[in-house]
Amino acid sequence: IEGSGVPILDTLLFPDPADDGSPIQNPFQVTAVSLLGFYLRNSRSPEKEAQDEPDVLPMIALVVSVVSLLLCGKYLERVWGSRELLLFCAVSGVVPMFAAFLFFVFEYVGTNNPDYLYSVQANGMTAVLCGFSVAFKHLVPEHTVKLFAGAVSVRVKYFPFAFLALHLVLAILTGLLPRVVMAASGLMTSWVYVRFFRMQDGTRGDRSETFSFASFFPELIQ
Repeated sequence: IEGSGVPILDTLLFPDPADDGSPIQNPFQVTAVSLLGFYLRNSRSPEKEAQDEPDVLPMIALVVSVVSLLLCGKYLERVWGSRELLLFCAVSGVVPMFAAFLFFVFEYVGTNNPDYLYSVQANGMTAVLCGFSVAFKHLVPEHTVKLFAGAVSVRVKYFPFAFLALHLVLAILTGLLPRVVMAASGLMTSWVYVRFFRMQDGTRGDRSETFSFASFFPELIQ
């Protein structure tokens, strides 16, 4: 198959047949190319399958994500209703995926490193869970959650910042850049949706100061 003559399009539309990419361990994860359905993966041989050992960390992350989704979703469904919850999950999950796609395409263009297209995987559940933290901040910002048998108390309004900071630290320690991208885009998308578009009691959005973007950060750095 002949290329298009445009390097970035050639990489997206005509991937290297010899590159089978990194296996996606988590069903919520996609690469930049597989997001658009252009990723052509070769059939993997039984010998190669036998050499691959299951990665435990993605499975743990998957279990934590699903449990968190069920628990948080159950509460939000009671408050918002099923239709609004599904719409919120769709917005906070889909928009960050495309934002991550654009981010890694630009990273590829800037570095010419094909790993940004074929190997780097973005987890959409990260964005949804960050969106849930934004939703809880909007609903019960002053509620306090006690952790570690009451040793640590955290106000709900700081959950989004803590969620983002945690993923930033993990990115520095482990190089998990995609999770930071998904967490940041999930926070921004969810905040914009609730702040300007979500209907509540006949009013669109929430323009109160308690839900301003500055309120997501600790008071010392606001």
